[in-house]
Amino acid sequence: MIGQNFNGTPFGFSNSEVKQLFLENKNDLQKINQRDGNFPAIQIDIDVNKFNIINYETNYSFLEYDTYDDFEKFIKEQNFSHLIENIDKKKIPTENYKRFSKMLISNSNDFFLQKNNLDYEVVALNSPFDQRNEYFEFRVMEGNKPLKNFQVTIFSKDGDNFYKDYVKTNPNGEGKIRLFENRSYLISAVTVKKASLLERVKLKSEWISNWASMSFYLNYNY
Repeated sequence: MIGQNFNGTPFGFSNSEVKQLFLENKNDLQKINQRDGNFPAIQIDIDVNKFNIINYETNYSFLEYDTYDDFEKFIKEQNFSHLIENIDKKKIPTENYKRFSKMLISNSNDFFLQKNNLDYEVVALNSPFDQRNEYFEFRVMEGNKPLKNFQVTIFSKDGDNFYKDYVKTNPNGEGKIRLFENRSYLISAVTVKKASLLERVKLKSEWISNWASMSFYLNYNY
């Protein structure tokens, strides 16, 4: 789904966009191979009596903003206003972005602590599906290092109600959210930086953003 606030357009699978895609259980990794045009995009049998994590990393995608104001709005939403203090506002910004997405799937209390497999990621520290856990705890990692005091956006939805909240990680890069039944969750952590000279030559853009996310649907009726 490509869109905002849990509203979007579904797209089929495209191998050209994928850097890696794998299913993980108990730190055993299984590569997921899909055909171009698969719809739904990912089709795989999963044992829901285990704690499963689908990991998905894209290649970089190029974006040219329509206006500078659109770019500034994005930068401010992600809490990176200091990056645009001295830039030319008359120049339309260009950006390359990459997504590091995870989906948690389980109908049990099974859980394992995932090893760091992606360059940028949200790591689950407990299971949201275990009814004993009032809070879901996570850690944001970049290059195997925790991102401390970092803004994380929490999107959630139950029925027709949509919620958007912010959490700041602690010095260990950890955060937590309170859990509510029958609600979909999307945890999003975005980094933005000015491209280096080598990156500008390779990617043909002034800016680079990385998007780490984790999603799950909470339903205790199993």
